[in-house]
Amino acid sequence: MSSGRELAIQEAFMTKKLLKFILRAKQAARKKGIFYSIKLAIKTSFIFTYYKIFKHGKSFTFRGKNYRYFYHPYGVTWKNDRAVEIPIIQEIVNEHRGKKILEVGNVLSHYHDTNHSVIDKYEKDGYEGSKIINQDIVEYNPTDKYDLIVSISTIEHIGWDEEIKDPMKTLHALNNMRKLLKETGKIVVTFPHAYNPYLDKLLKDGKIKFDEMYCLKKIARREWAEANWEEVRNMSYNHPYSNTNALIIGIINNSN
Repeated sequence: MSSGRELAIQEAFMTKKLLKFILRAKQAARKKGIFYSIKLAIKTSFIFTYYKIFKHGKSFTFRGKNYRYFYHPYGVTWKNDRAVEIPIIQEIVNEHRGKKILEVGNVLSHYHDTNHSVIDKYEKDGYEGSKIINQDIVEYNPTDKYDLIVSISTIEHIGWDEEIKDPMKTLHALNNMRKLLKETGKIVVTFPHAYNPYLDKLLKDGKIKFDEMYCLKKIARREWAEANWEEVRNMSYNHPYSNTNALIIGIINNSN
């Protein structure tokens, strides 16, 4: 790719990020006032700079490979499971570059330039040219099939953080996602353990089954380590650390 082409792509990506930032700033200013927005922006920028400078080389291990923690001001990723989810899922997406990919829940586009399909029932980009499909994944039935479907901390909200709660909706969502796969396609999802009791029960009762399941547990405020299911099954959400304390990475291979 020529340097001119690369520059054009980078400029387009930054323009898109700027438009998103302006939109979020306006929304925050309307809700809590302009001074709150400015204070929050300064605080986040300071902490982000600190982590980029002093914590840049820190890494964690997943399936025998070292990954650098992902630090980004959007969503203050150093404070939550985004620090480990983003590098893991982004690498899987990169490995499938050029193939049909669907992301359930709009996450990666906040951090990287993306060109895959995204379905998100609630989130709208707010600018012209958005490619987000605003449909419920349970009802989504496109003509095309996908080589890869990924979802980053989204399925735990399905049927739980909705106006009408549905104990079985996460299972229905995963079943429909499987129908959207090509014969050799696969699904990779991440979600916090102990956040959605409906999801936890479906997993415990064996109604949701993954061909491969991996776990990461928080061992310090900003550190994660690999663990097995027995080590995390009784862990809590929001204790002893804030937000996710145990993260599940589930894989479904359509060929199985």
